[in-house]
Amino acid sequence: MLSFFTIPAGAWNKLVDLVRRNRALQGPGVRLHRTPDGVVIFARPQDDAFEHPWQLAPVWNPAAGDQGAWTTTFRPGFVNGRDVTIATKDDKGDTINATLLDDPALELLSFRNPITSAGTVASADGELVFLAGEGYPAVFEKLGVVPAESESGDTADTPADPTRSRQIRAVDLVLDTPRASSSQRVDLLDPFADQQTFTISTTFDLSGLRRPRHSIFATGRWLPPQPPTALERLLGTAHDPDSDQVRLATLWLISPPGAAADAEPDGTWTPYPQHFVWWNLHHASKARIPLTQPPAPIQLRTGLAAGVADVLIASLLEPINDSAAQIDAYLHAADFTGEHWT
Repeated sequence: MLSFFTIPAGAWNKLVDLVRRNRALQGPGVRLHRTPDGVVIFARPQDDAFEHPWQLAPVWNPAAGDQGAWTTTFRPGFVNGRDVTIATKDDKGDTINATLLDDPALELLSFRNPITSAGTVASADGELVFLAGEGYPAVFEKLGVVPAESESGDTADTPADPTRSRQIRAVDLVLDTPRASSSQRVDLLDPFADQQTFTISTTFDLSGLRRPRHSIFATGRWLPPQPPTALERLLGTAHDPDSDQVRLATLWLISPPGAAADAEPDGTWTPYPQHFVWWNLHHASKARIPLTQPPAPIQLRTGLAAGVADVLIASLLEPINDSAAQIDAYLHAADFTGEHWT
């Protein structure tokens, strides 16, 4: 039996427009191969370097800061089709939010040292153990960068290599998208009564939305915003971050040979950008994403007594499944965590 349905012209046109706006397009240095499973993107640089949104252009600016500073500009990129901004200063020295289309320079003032130990931890015996250094991409070993510290707090357990005497520093460039956040509180009523009642309240915070819609900042070491844990939600101490972030790139700076271990990057150092995003981005938070499905109910099939036992067991499990569904709904409520994608 065949069945037919009608799609209104307005809905059909909106669907066609949505498909066209989200369709991958090829351009200079980019080729597409369409398959039934999706689109495969090939980068085919020609004579010129392959350029893309978010591409860095770092330079040493002797006039920046007190004694000069490394700065970088970005090729304009967009999120949901909107401009991205950088906090910079105008001719009067006032801080403004300039779009990437205005070609603003972002000062890089904080760097991390991936060679030194990441810190110490206490072992099971109560001894302090040095964590190994973060390290760096293997390509920099061939450029003569000194080895990263091992877990003993010293450089790698290899003989000193006189050809590896360069220092390295790094800074992360991060895209920040503000969103709504929430905090939850659990109150215990009548704590001395035989039956206790809990009240759960949620407070929504929209103050983060007062910041620029999409902006880029630099940080010595980027740590992604962490959503609250299930335990924090149950204890009533949960606080949802007010932004979603994605690392666009890491800028590595390599010193000349023989630099001191505590040297600061200046105009004699060489920049090497490492990109993580090559395309314009989309972003959405869970405020517009359908909620997850509740957990599958617990079932037990025995087949005893012509199925009568299964009916009794199901009735006993029903309040447990209801409680599990309510707890799961609470743990996922008021969570606006979003994501960026290309």
